[in-house]
Amino acid sequence: AAASGLHHVPEHARDPKVTSSFGTGELIKAALDDGAKKIIIGLGGSATNDGGMGMMSALGVRFLDQNNQEITANGAGLQDIVKIDIDDMDPRLQACEVLVACDVDNPLCGERGATHVFGPQKGATEQDIELLDKALLHYGQCIKQQLSIDVL
Repeated sequence: AAASGLHHVPEHARDPKVTSSFGTGELIKAALDDGAKKIIIGLGGSATNDGGMGMMSALGVRFLDQNNQEITANGAGLQDIVKIDIDDMDPRLQACEVLVACDVDNPLCGERGATHVFGPQKGATEQDIELLDKALLHYGQCIKQQLSIDVL
């Protein structure tokens, strides 16, 4: 939450369709610059609903639409992903152990998923929740099909 935390966004300005985890990626990059070999990412209290898309964008991953154009890395952008290009991903990630610390056990999507459970505190309306949940499902399917990683 230090980089992408809810406390950084005034309540009236909260909109998980436009917030991004890009700042978290910038902190990871800075840690890699300092020689980190192990990084622990704490989940919780974030203002974002982008599934880490912003974070990975900061680390060189490109998310492309049907016109091969780079997509804005935020919750709404997830629905437009056609291709995930990892060619320019920071190679130092391969030599770094990345752990995730969290105190919940929610699936990515669905009624108990990230958007339905945590979206309202991030400013999501009912309409936003439906859009973002479908967008996360699409994102998860793209990751599975293109990177052979099952996050669903």
